Amino acid sequence: MPHNQLSIASHRYRVSWPALALVSATFSALILLHVTAPQAWVLALILVPLAVAPE
Repeated sequence: MPHNQLSIASHRYRVSWPALALVSATFSALILLHVTAPQAWVLALILVPLAVAPE
């Protein structure tokens, strides 16, 4: 990923890196749980906009 694009994305959105890491870990867990707990995606749709909110 070009560093310039990353900088633009970080500037445009209020990205908390610990929150971003948590979201990534959450999605990884959701992929593993998807077969047995598809309703977990509803939580992801709620939590992701809270973690990565437009400025």
